[in-house]
Amino acid sequence: MIQSSDQDSRVLILAPSGRDAELISAALSEVGVSSYVCATAAQVADELKAGAATAVIGEEALGEKEIRSIASALECQPPWSDLPIIVMTGSGEPNRVSRQLARMRIPLGNVTLQERPLRAVTLVSTVQLALRAREKQYEVRDRLEELQSREQALRRAEEQFRYLANAMPQLAWIADADGNSLWYNDGWYLYTGKNFEQLAGSGWQSLHDPAILPEVLRRWRDCIRTGVAFEMEFPLLGADGRFRWFLTRITPVHDPQKKVARWLGTSTDIHAQREAREILRSNQERLESEVAKRTAALRQLSARLMRAQDEERRRLARELHDSMGQYLAAMSMSLAALVADTPAIDKKRCDDLQNIIQLCLSETRTLSHLLHPPLLDEIGLNSAMKWFVEEFGKRSGIQVTLTSECQHRLPTLVETMLFRVVQEALTNIHKHSGSATAEVSLRTNPADVVLEVNDHGRGMPRELLERAGNRGSVAGVGLAGMRERVCEIGGDFRVRSGPQGTSIRVSIPVALAA
Repeated sequence: MIQSSDQDSRVLILAPSGRDAELISAALSEVGVSSYVCATAAQVADELKAGAATAVIGEEALGEKEIRSIASALECQPPWSDLPIIVMTGSGEPNRVSRQLARMRIPLGNVTLQERPLRAVTLVSTVQLALRAREKQYEVRDRLEELQSREQALRRAEEQFRYLANAMPQLAWIADADGNSLWYNDGWYLYTGKNFEQLAGSGWQSLHDPAILPEVLRRWRDCIRTGVAFEMEFPLLGADGRFRWFLTRITPVHDPQKKVARWLGTSTDIHAQREAREILRSNQERLESEVAKRTAALRQLSARLMRAQDEERRRLARELHDSMGQYLAAMSMSLAALVADTPAIDKKRCDDLQNIIQLCLSETRTLSHLLHPPLLDEIGLNSAMKWFVEEFGKRSGIQVTLTSECQHRLPTLVETMLFRVVQEALTNIHKHSGSATAEVSLRTNPADVVLEVNDHGRGMPRELLERAGNRGSVAGVGLAGMRERVCEIGGDFRVRSGPQGTSIRVSIPVALAA
């Protein structure tokens, strides 16, 4: 608010006859009203420029020239000003001067006539009334100044907003609550080559790919209906006739009643990032394809190696059983014949040699069966597992319970795989778990054949367990070998482990196990 100065509240007095000016000034001073006595109308005009609340003028001081002088000064005042003027007229019938004054009231404007003789209280009351009227004008002035200041601040803020909006790299716009466009920044016009009239209404839809536009409209209408923000990637047509991809975000602006009053939207050019993303995705797909091919080749190689390993085990088992076993048996018979033909030979040493030969025969048969038990080929998986579990229990001291509900033969590849899993799992239990017991179960379901090997030991380390669930990692030779054997024939391999022990589960679809 503009504060009024002392000059704005003073009363100008022009009364050249007698002591009128002096008496009026004194009467106003008694009620706290500031006044200034002028000698001429020209001085009144000059003082009006400095500021005044009202003027008290004797009619004898207002000739045609004086009225024009004061009127000219009043015309220079601001539009809100309507200075009250109190003119003291003569008493009785209007004389020639009074009639002239009446004709000159229009140039002076807000004139109040006070007939002489005046009582001081009447004049003071009239002046106070004029001062209150002037104070109202000052309030109007202050209000106008405040509004003007706000308008200027708003104009500056709008200019700054437009400068910022036009300088930003994004395409920006404003829409009303119903989604109708109200404003676009210069970026829109530069990119699209269109003006506001061309973009207004539904004109902006011409910038969209016809294949994507229905989805854009659907989602935009949903946002208008629900009042939620909009975000979507889509291409926009440029002035060069080519589409570029943009990320568009539209944010609602709410009024005090929490209703959407405006929508502020920006579209950020992401064409380069999208192209880079597509190139990265394409390269990633090619890399994944190449990795899949290499992984498949490695798995095929691994499968061939495991099959070759099984064949080599079978061959070594046969060699140990047929060759080494025969040699040891022949040695035992030759030693027995030598003892029978040589009475003087040391019997005790011969018995010791015979015991060693028999121990070698037993170990040879055990090693041969561990490499590839002949029962697996001749009788089947159940017998081979039963023999292995019994022998394992004798060698390790671990009590193993075997339960098998599979009464029919399975394909050789499946039986070999299941036996190797049991063999490797029990070996791991003996080496790492510290469990005194273990369970092996084989059952047939309508959908699959399931093998489970459980122990009650200390469990596996977390890192090893996590790697065991990832086929692309090496979780230890034993687990990796089991997993690859199972996956190579299309089965499922799972490991669970914790402080209460470890469980290995293998399932083979019936179609593969038939």
